[in-house]
Amino acid sequence: MRPHPRADFLVVAVAVAIFALIILTTPDPPCSVANACDPEPVTSIAVSLVVAAAVMSFLYRWAAVAAAVLCVVTWPIADRVDDVGMGWLMALPLALLAVTVAVARLRFPPYSPPPAVVALLASLDEHERPPLEPPAPPRAPARPVLGTLLLVAGLAGTGWTLWHQARVTAQETSASAVPAVVREHREDTVIGVDVANGDSFYMEVLDATDYPVGSRVEVLIDDTHMRQLRTEPYDITILLLPAITAAGAGAALLVRTAVSGGLLRRPRR
Repeated sequence: MRPHPRADFLVVAVAVAIFALIILTTPDPPCSVANACDPEPVTSIAVSLVVAAAVMSFLYRWAAVAAAVLCVVTWPIADRVDDVGMGWLMALPLALLAVTVAVARLRFPPYSPPPAVVALLASLDEHERPPLEPPAPPRAPARPVLGTLLLVAGLAGTGWTLWHQARVTAQETSASAVPAVVREHREDTVIGVDVANGDSFYMEVLDATDYPVGSRVEVLIDDTHMRQLRTEPYDITILLLPAITAAGAGAALLVRTAVSGGLLRRPRR
């Protein structure tokens, strides 16, 4: 149980506002040689922590505070490493941190037993009266198991995503950049290209209109039959969002179990 359960939706509202501000204020230029759509793993981690904090608030609020602190730390690092040009947006995690701390500091109102219980206790002798205590929260024996599974799965997913992304990025770095000409638009996200070595094939892109028919592009080709536009490198860092969120949820469940079991001390409010 947690005081004022609806307060957690305030954390969700702040997270949604952060994403809205990012979408509305961040320019989204088309992929080009001068502005390649490179993967941004550190930025993906930083943004995923916003979602994780919102989910963790429903499970254990002080764990959500820890996730918000990581947001404050990682956003400037992401801006520097991935060169995404966040600007004033780097201050947004501070709002998330302030709200998560305020929600975590909420307290239960003083326990007041029903009048019928008070009257019943008053009719008993002093040595027969049980202590007036709020009802204990229901036990959740599966909580540690679920928390462990989520944490392990989330960390494994995060590690695999980063490893696979690094492996493919290294493969693209060693591949040959071959000039090509856009032949046709087969679908909204598929273009046909004629490569300088005589090959022709279709390639998936983010938006075919970024590559007008007749425009010149470069295709990354290697001996493993990789065919990738140089302006749109392989990117699976979006998978970090569910992985980090699952890991955060698992950590929150485990911390909550440890606190309720007396293994960890509850933070002072």
